[in-house]
Amino acid sequence: MSNQPTLTLQFSLEEVNTILNALGGLPFVQVHELIGKVQAQAEAQLAQQNGQSPSLPQNQKMPSESDDARKSSG
Repeated sequence: MSNQPTLTLQFSLEEVNTILNALGGLPFVQVHELIGKVQAQAEAQLAQQNGQSPSLPQNQKMPSESDDARKSSG
């Protein structure tokens, strides 16, 4: 476990999607772990609120390395 302090932030689903979209524009190697953490935490919270088992919304996906290569080459 990390010795760094942690924060709990509250955003609307729309705000989280905006943040994820912005992160998706950055190099994959720099943000893929952060995107995964945001998605996992959001998934767990939404599932808990809805009384369901966790699963990612259909409109959310991790950016792939090929997506990142296309962005940096074009």
